[in-house]
Amino acid sequence: MCFCTEPASLKGTLVIELIQSGDFSQLTCNLEECPHPPDSNCVTKSCQGRPVCTCTDNQLLGTVVVNCSNLKEMPAFVPYGHWANANIEFTVENGSITLAKPTNYISRITKLSFVNTPVVEIHASFLGGLNSDIEIQFSPQEITELPIEFYFLDPNKINFGKSPMKCNCGNLWIGEWIRRRGRENQTFCKTLVRNMYGEVVPVGNFTH
Repeated sequence: MCFCTEPASLKGTLVIELIQSGDFSQLTCNLEECPHPPDSNCVTKSCQGRPVCTCTDNQLLGTVVVNCSNLKEMPAFVPYGHWANANIEFTVENGSITLAKPTNYISRITKLSFVNTPVVEIHASFLGGLNSDIEIQFSPQEITELPIEFYFLDPNKINFGKSPMKCNCGNLWIGEWIRRRGRENQTFCKTLVRNMYGEVVPVGNFTH
């Protein structure tokens, strides 16, 4: 008889029983080669503010799930999973981050979530490296100006939240982007009136 030894939740389970059940939802493995690994010796307050990431290989989804906290920038690398699982679901929590230079893995990201992590700035080169079908969640959303590279992403897969961005004659493309590909009240604009940003309107209503 053959028993599972890992992961811990399946330890001692007969492999044949696992196969017969068809439930592989717990078949996940921690990946040791992960940026900013946790440090069990980290006990001081200053140490606890350092970046920490965990990387889990989800065999059922064929996805590497990355959860990081306290990031100021995206890590330099993300590992592949077993059997060359390439897709990445990436969550950043409790930080403040600038999305600047692209890395060689960002095209593998299928879902990118920012939880209690304001995105301070997004560079055009970073957006250009993303898969056009990526799902992005901003929470909270503090982006005031969008690079035009957002135009090539699917707005229906991006959650900007309710905080308005600045809309002016230099970025009329935002209104067109939402009207053509998005949905009503998806995100909001703070419009420029007499050189001052004031009225807040749905981006889809922004035409001039």
